Amino acid sequence: MKRKNNKIQLSPTTLDRIHSRIAEITNTRTQQELAAILGIRQSSVSSTKTRKSIPSDWYLTLYDMYGVNPDWLRFGTGPKYLRTEAGYIQQKEEKPFAVAVRDFNSLLVKPVYGPFFSMECIIKSQEISPKIIGNIVLPEAYWGNNISVFCVNTNSLSPLIKKGALVGINTSQKHPASGEIFASIIPLEGIILGRLYYDDSESTFNVKTNHTVYKLSPESIESQLIGKMSWVLQEA
Repeated sequence: MKRKNNKIQLSPTTLDRIHSRIAEITNTRTQQELAAILGIRQSSVSSTKTRKSIPSDWYLTLYDMYGVNPDWLRFGTGPKYLRTEAGYIQQKEEKPFAVAVRDFNSLLVKPVYGPFFSMECIIKSQEISPKIIGNIVLPEAYWGNNISVFCVNTNSLSPLIKKGALVGINTSQKHPASGEIFASIIPLEGIILGRLYYDDSESTFNVKTNHTVYKLSPESIESQLIGKMSWVLQEA
């Protein structure tokens, strides 16, 4: 393996071995079949050959779907599965990587399985009970303290944040900060993701999307802000 633009480049032999292990787990024989499993375009599968790398999202998706060990996929070492129907398999204490990798991939040694929520919910009297719509595995650092994961249901901030993206909302960060993206409770609409700014002329805080501006009074803003966006995961 070698680095290019701070990314790990794999040798053709290593890349073929990873593809073989992925095909074994998914029981696929063609790029089209694998693309359907991963929910991506066939061109994204074929481009791994030219990029000489496997996207980190693949390992997360395959762990989520099959409980397969990311280290086994990447290096062929360790147990094949970390999660079964009976629960989690504990790994032996050993070096997780053959080389030191200080990038996003290194976070995969501690995957955490948890829920993500829908933004499509009706809010009454500022009370919120978001619906769990699925579970996903993410690196431990992505959950953090007070992080709730939501699935974006509109293109209101596209192309910055697309419909279907997952966003991590830090529910402990509710203090208004102009220019930052917040998830807010909007009565009769649900949870809205937008950029916050202060309108001095009207003495209101506004949550702005591509199409709409929602006004929040200084008196209610603390109860209407769910939290500040910490990260976003979406298809490029």
